Amino acid sequence: MLIEITPEGRATTDQLLPGIRTVEQGILSALSRGEREYLLGLLAKILTRTAEAAAEPPQPLHGQRNRPGRLTPRHDAEPGPRPASGTATAAPQRHG
Repeated sequence: MLIEITPEGRATTDQLLPGIRTVEQGILSALSRGEREYLLGLLAKILTRTAEAAAEPPQPLHGQRNRPGRLTPRHDAEPGPRPASGTATAAPQRHG
C-alpha cells in the first residue's frame, strides 16, 4: 500500500516543521554535542533493526502479558486511586 501526502498536507507540514525543529533543538540542547551524536547513533541502530524486523515474516506471539503490580487490580482494596508507594495517608481534616 502506498500512502502519499496531499498538497494541503504538505503545506501544513511546511508551516509546522520550523517550529517543531526549534522545539527539538531546545530539548536536545541539554546534551553535549558528543551525547547528541551518540543518541542519534543509537536511534539509527534501532531504526535499522526495526526495518529488518518489519521485513521478516511475522512470528506468532505466545505467552502471558506481564502486568506491573501497580496496574494489577486488587480485589481486597477499596475503590479509588491507591496512594503512591511509600506515602502515608491520613484522614481528611475538617476546618471550621
